[in-house]
Amino acid sequence: MSEKIKGIVVLKKSERTYLVKILKEGGCASCALSKFCSLGKSENSENLIEVSGENLNVGDLVSIEERTSGIVIASFLIFIMPIVFFIGGYYIGKYVGLSELLRTSCGFVLLGVYMLILHFIDRQLKEILFSFTIKRVL
Repeated sequence: MSEKIKGIVVLKKSERTYLVKILKEGGCASCALSKFCSLGKSENSENLIEVSGENLNVGDLVSIEERTSGIVIASFLIFIMPIVFFIGGYYIGKYVGLSELLRTSCGFVLLGVYMLILHFIDRQLKEILFSFTIKRVL
C-alpha cells in the first residue's frame, strides 16, 4: 500500500537528488494521518522534501509515492514500544523484588533508555522507513 502525492521539481541538488515542492491537492488533503504528519501540519499549502529520482528537470510535475508500511512501523515504534518497555521495566523490578515505587522507577528508566536509543538511530530509521518513489506526470 502506498500514498501518492503531487509535486513540482524546484531544484536539482545532484545527479539523482531533487528538491520537490509538495502540492497538497494530492494525497495530503485526503490522508487520514495528515494531522500527525509534518507535511499535513504545516500552515502553508506547500512544503519541500528531498527525493531521489532520475531524468527530471526543474519545473517538472511529478508524482511522489511513499510506502505506508513505513508510517505503520514508525507509529508502532513511537506509540506502542514505549508502553512495552515501561511495562517490561516494571516487571523486571517486580522479578528482582523491588518495592512498588522502585518498580515504577525501573519502568521509567527502561523507557528512558528506549527513548535514547530511538533518538540516536532516528536518522537511520528515517532513511529505512520513509522512502519515496518519484515519477514524472505527463
